[in-house]
Amino acid sequence: MLTYGMSSQADLQASDIEYGGNRIDFMVHYRGQRLGRLGFRMPGRHNVLNALAAIGVAMELDMDFAQIADGFKDFGGVQRRFQIKGEPGGVMVVDDYGHHPAEIRATLEAARSGWDRRLLVVFQPHRYSRTRALFDDFVTAFYDADHLAVMDVYAASEEPIPGVAAQDLAEGISRHGHKSCEFTGSIEATCRHLLDQARPGDMILTLGAGNVWQVGEMLLEALAAGQQGETRQ
Repeated sequence: MLTYGMSSQADLQASDIEYGGNRIDFMVHYRGQRLGRLGFRMPGRHNVLNALAAIGVAMELDMDFAQIADGFKDFGGVQRRFQIKGEPGGVMVVDDYGHHPAEIRATLEAARSGWDRRLLVVFQPHRYSRTRALFDDFVTAFYDADHLAVMDVYAASEEPIPGVAAQDLAEGISRHGHKSCEFTGSIEATCRHLLDQARPGDMILTLGAGNVWQVGEMLLEALAAGQQGETRQ
């Protein structure tokens, strides 16, 4: 068994972690021996852990650390995992597949650790059954968002469940202390809402396993066309 983590008790340990924008660099130790620094273009503590797991697998396959570090050097992430889509009008648009409360917390922490930007988050609940089962976890998962827009539930072939609605989730998030959460409904309404909210220097993060990514695409087009803030005028 090979363990990994931030603790000195782990076989593979990460230390001296440096976060900078969409990049992480850290020192790798193996059973007390310093192997060297490693870096790649994905943010967040959870991705340090993911990298350690991959390093462990590579070492089990008898790759040396220099090869492993070289392989990470040009790794730029995967689609829909903190994917930076563009920055028109000074507003960074990012998309992530996270739709479980634990994933959401990790993704928001990554956004906070890498950038000093106001964070506007769009969340599309995925499936009525998941929304009902994890409701209590969802309502406390978004505290790192400066503003949260909650879209309609993406059914993913499920039939609606009586008493389960995205508007109720938004109200629950507000009741649990979030100071800026609104239910926005459709893709089009959500895009209009965010254009009204956004200003240069912000990050807009779309979260969910459905078609929430389309909000980001619409925002990129609208921001590039200079439509930001039009509804406020």
